[in-house]
Amino acid sequence: MRKVEYRCGGKNHAFGAPAVFTLSLVVGVVGGIYSIGGGSMEAGQTRWLINGLSYEPDEHPIVVQEGATEVWEIRNDEHSMLHPMHLHGLRFRVLERVNSPQQVGRPTVDGKGRTATDLGFKNTILVLSGETVKVNVDFSHGFEGEQLYMLHCHTLEHEDAGMMLNYKVVSPQGP
Repeated sequence: MRKVEYRCGGKNHAFGAPAVFTLSLVVGVVGGIYSIGGGSMEAGQTRWLINGLSYEPDEHPIVVQEGATEVWEIRNDEHSMLHPMHLHGLRFRVLERVNSPQQVGRPTVDGKGRTATDLGFKNTILVLSGETVKVNVDFSHGFEGEQLYMLHCHTLEHEDAGMMLNYKVVSPQGP
């Protein structure tokens, strides 16, 4: 089993300290291999990845403390396809769009590159080629104990080819 874990929400990137932790999720082509929004060839099959990882049902590479507020930065490579990224179990707000294509840049409603459809709560965000979208995720959900959720691309072919990760929300006492 691979051991790649992003600890979010506190000291040692696990529990405590900062109120806001930034997690960067890379989507797109990196060095010829797609990262989120990226694919690699394995036995003739394209694999779409998030931060170089493909979906493994028993793994949860992102661990977050219940009640934490985090900023997740979702970056898509300029040579990649667009990716509607969907977060299960929780909602978020779009903070900013950076490097949006011209057709998105024109209808912005504020100085942070957001469009009218970015306002309000969301659980899915379209990340265009070359774009970075920052979202604010509140991990207060009201359930006791560990909860396992999923982050994935809502393009069916990308999801089926592994473009998803589990994330776990744990109580403040730790996993």
